[in-house]
Amino acid sequence: MHRARKAFLSADRAATAAAWAIVLGMVGARAYHLVASAKLGDPFQSWWSSPGGTASWGAYIGAAAGIAGYLRWAREPALPYFDAATSCAGLGIFLGRLSCLLAGDDFGRVTTLPWGIRYPPESYAYNAQISSGVLHAPAALSLPTHPVQLYLGVTALAVFIVASKVWNRWHKMPGFTLSAVLVLDASTRFWWEFLRDPAAGGGRTFLSSSQWMCLFFLTAGVWIAWSCNLGKRGRALAAARSPSEQQRQRAGGRIR
Repeated sequence: MHRARKAFLSADRAATAAAWAIVLGMVGARAYHLVASAKLGDPFQSWWSSPGGTASWGAYIGAAAGIAGYLRWAREPALPYFDAATSCAGLGIFLGRLSCLLAGDDFGRVTTLPWGIRYPPESYAYNAQISSGVLHAPAALSLPTHPVQLYLGVTALAVFIVASKVWNRWHKMPGFTLSAVLVLDASTRFWWEFLRDPAAGGGRTFLSSSQWMCLFFLTAGVWIAWSCNLGKRGRALAAARSPSEQQRQRAGGRIR
């Protein structure tokens, strides 16, 4: 809400859009998991009876649909609200990844690195390693695995910090922060996904479904930047700085 007000957006519209994002984000997270896991034979039955599971990509798509749909109904320009929302998204992703770590899902491949994480019996990683034959019961703990949840969480926190600086400087250019976040998040997550265990959604032969989604979101970010003509608009905005600002910089000897 603070950033919406700072950008002179309607706080009421922003709050309602956020509510729709939360609701459709939860629906999308569950639906994407069922589709990706091929468990959507009987949609109603699968929704409630299939073992619990959600997917972050479905949450992103559902949240975006909620924001875009509501703002279209309210006849508000969507990009400024998306910029404000995505500038904070990394913080939410960071917290979500910490919950993944505590739950033991989205675990990484086996590693010999000293910071590898070992899981107790009946955890997702432990059971997956027993099933694959790399671990034999009654082992006390699983084999060490890459803490992919922490890799992704720390990266998301870095994206949040960078996106906040980008938004503070460029929020008058609708779409700039959104495209920057899409490109940053997708391009970094793509490489971390190579360390995710196949039993937790990692690729078995070529690219995983998450990596294909990374490429899709990366393409979307580039397309938004191109369609909004952000490069030319950014140069025009920089060239249109107030004379007083230019004079202050010249006085400080900082123009190069």
